[in-house]
Amino acid sequence: MNIENIDLDKIDLATLKKLADSASEKFQKRKQNELKDMVARWLSEAASVGYSSSDVMAELRGGRSAGGAKRGRAPRADKGATAAPKYRGPNGELWSGRGQAPKWMKPLLASGKKKEDFLISKA
Repeated sequence: MNIENIDLDKIDLATLKKLADSASEKFQKRKQNELKDMVARWLSEAASVGYSSSDVMAELRGGRSAGGAKRGRAPRADKGATAAPKYRGPNGELWSGRGQAPKWMKPLLASGKKKEDFLISKA
């Protein structure tokens, strides 16, 4: 069929709308079928060289294994570990120095003291 021979200007608006909707629906169905066929071919080719469908899917997901674990850098060895206290407050409060300054330290810093004044000596 030669689409250039169809004069769309001569078709009334309602019929043109039906035609457009029908064409769009057909296009989507064919596109979906093409995708299914393509995936089936890929999986068949992968199986012929020893890869499973989960291997293919893991690669498509960006290198995650079938269990969902991400390849790449290992987590820090000290993740979740409690750090040793580095600062001691006037009433014996302790702070590791990680994260935001504790409530007991904020007014002391505002009054002119320095963080270093509260360092625990390593002697």
